[in-house]
Amino acid sequence: LSSDMDHDRSVVEDHFAQFSQDFDRRAKEMHEQIQRSTDRLFDFSLKMLDYKDNLSRVETKTVRMEGHLNRLNDTMASHKEEIRAQILLLNKTLDEEQRRVSKDQADLEKR
Repeated sequence: LSSDMDHDRSVVEDHFAQFSQDFDRRAKEMHEQIQRSTDRLFDFSLKMLDYKDNLSRVETKTVRMEGHLNRLNDTMASHKEEIRAQILLLNKTLDEEQRRVSKDQADLEKR
C-alpha cells in the first residue's frame, strides 16, 4: 500500500513538474509574443505620427498653393479686363479711322 502511494505520489509529482515546465514555457512564449506585438504597435504608432506630420505639411502646402492660384486667377481676370478695354478702344479707333477714310474718299470723289 505504501509503495502504491509512493508510486502515485511520484506520478503526480512528475505530472506536476511537467505541467509546471509547460506552463512556464507557454508563459514565456506568450510574453515574447506580447512583446513583439507591442513593438510592432509602437512602430506603427511612429509611422502614423510621421504620416500625420506629412499630411499636415501637404495640407499647409495645399493652402499656400490655393492662395497662389487665387492671386493668379485675380491677376488673369484683371489682365482679361485690361485686354478687353484695349480691344474696345482699338475697335473704336479703327471705326473712327474708317469713317475718316470714307469721308476723305467721298470728298475726293466730289472734286
